[in-house]
Amino acid sequence: MHSLPRLRKWYHDLTPAGLPRHPLPDDDVAAGGAYQRRTPHAVVNVLRADQLEVAEGRRSTGELYERNIRVLVGRDGLGLGRLGADLDGERSLRAAAGGGGGNDFELTQDEGASAPPPVADAGLG
Repeated sequence: MHSLPRLRKWYHDLTPAGLPRHPLPDDDVAAGGAYQRRTPHAVVNVLRADQLEVAEGRRSTGELYERNIRVLVGRDGLGLGRLGADLDGERSLRAAAGGGGGNDFELTQDEGASAPPPVADAGLG
């Protein structure tokens, strides 16, 4: 997770040209930054040094976070109410299915044999 000052700077400085700048409270910026990092399963990304080097050169972290914060909690975004309701719904489904929220996963040798693309867009839409 990136710091609130960094997220706020990205959100304010990297809004694409042509889109109105919409100020957000710090709580919304922090929530948007945190929400996009969530996953229903534990995730471990294993990259070789050369893959990491390529991935770091291709992504623009600030632009990715700015876009996701805007889509999640910006003026025309989903909003904290919707995100909270979705989380509550997921928790209810997990509880009804008997899931305790643990990090149960299985890694097979085949999954590690071929590397995924070095960068995956974590954005919505």
